[in-house]
Amino acid sequence: MLPLVVSGIVFGVLVGTVSSAFIALLFFITLALATLALSFLTIHSRKALYIILSVFFFSSLLGTARVFIFDVSFTNELGAFEQGQSVVLGSVIASPEYTESSVRFRMKVTSVNDNEVDGVVLVSANPFTEIVYGDYVRVRGVLKKPESFITDSGRTFDYERYLYARHITHTVSFAQVSVEKHTGGNPVVSFLQKVKNTLVRRIETILPDPEAPLLSGLLLGERQSLGEELYTSFQKAGVVHMIVLSGYNVSLVAHAFLKTTSFFLPRVMSFSTAGIGIIAFALMTGASETTVRASIMATLIIVASVLKRPHSALRALLLAGAIMVLINPYILLFNLSFQLSFLATAGIILAADPVAKKLTFLPTFFGIRDIAGATIVAQASVLPLLIVSIGSVSIVSPIANVAVIGAVPWAMAFGFIASMLSFISPVIAFPVTVITEALLIYILKVSVWFGGLPFASLTIPQSFMWGALVVVALSYATLGYVLIRGNEKRLLLRSGS
Repeated sequence: MLPLVVSGIVFGVLVGTVSSAFIALLFFITLALATLALSFLTIHSRKALYIILSVFFFSSLLGTARVFIFDVSFTNELGAFEQGQSVVLGSVIASPEYTESSVRFRMKVTSVNDNEVDGVVLVSANPFTEIVYGDYVRVRGVLKKPESFITDSGRTFDYERYLYARHITHTVSFAQVSVEKHTGGNPVVSFLQKVKNTLVRRIETILPDPEAPLLSGLLLGERQSLGEELYTSFQKAGVVHMIVLSGYNVSLVAHAFLKTTSFFLPRVMSFSTAGIGIIAFALMTGASETTVRASIMATLIIVASVLKRPHSALRALLLAGAIMVLINPYILLFNLSFQLSFLATAGIILAADPVAKKLTFLPTFFGIRDIAGATIVAQASVLPLLIVSIGSVSIVSPIANVAVIGAVPWAMAFGFIASMLSFISPVIAFPVTVITEALLIYILKVSVWFGGLPFASLTIPQSFMWGALVVVALSYATLGYVLIRGNEKRLLLRSGS
């Protein structure tokens, strides 16, 4: 039933997103009521079919209704101030993103040029502007409606829809920003942000650059201070997911919560505390789509464990995806991070173990075979989407991931311990810091080496996109045929013997 409901929600969201949500709403209301009526009136042999269709169309109605509500909640009040310089007042509603050249933050607008206005804008300013979550700021600049642009690989990036999915209608670039007052925002989120910032500063005191920003990325998803050059190397090596808080990092944190709390708390309290910790971690690290998806999955599995109900990773993934799409329907089509995360996780759940069992030429120690299997499956799952959306594919990713992923949980564990001990004394933390730095240096050196290879990544121009997709599809079909035939032969040999 769950796959039917999820597929209906997804279908409804798709139709509502690419067409008029109101017309789609009327369309699905008609279909849902018609199939429900037929399920009561039809003969027994077809009753099950109409019940299935009724559930599907009611689920589609739910998805379309969410798109309609999402659209209605938006206002275009900022459109009246697009001409010339404006003075915009509002609150910073998310943790600012610092890079070498700028700082970007989302701002909930309260007024423009002394006129009360409602809306959300994306502001970019010079990186020396010190801003934190919850600040009430004054922004001087030009309000602009975001526009689509052509990427280096020839793809059209729908920037307007991408920001619309984040509730953003306008941008202000090269803004002059001044902090009016520190209002604090949501007290829980504000507290968690302060904890994160304190931990980042502590990491910076015990580790040099670039090891410090790497550890901040692994633990907290703070990749901004890593630098564009290193970040590009990680992208080409196909290991950038480590420093943007992928599902793998979140699963390690969830596992650490469970292990730690199980030592001194009863079972139910241990799982409950771990669930609260996972939610707090997601809020503290900015609640990106990947983090939220992994956190919802972990929380659902924890709830199932507390209730002593059987749990399935695939069912948790489907439910997590449906919840996220209902919260924000536009991430389904206009958020690449969500799409890649969902596809990679689905691939790993369905095929990582079978593929790993085929890699008999690889050793099993340190989980090398399992890591290779998961990496190959994840890459294969997202490859078509990468070709279509980005046009850049890492060739060395499977090997690079096998080389560095095994060091990631140790670097995170030792790094966190060293950070905590440094609050007591850097001297006490020193032995653990040395181990942490060695692990981080290893991850950096290997990633940069793989990313620096001339054939590390392949760029596929727009004109070759469909040809590349055909080649990928034929390759998958051939590989699937070979694997199926191989299994059939083995079964025949076993039955003959």
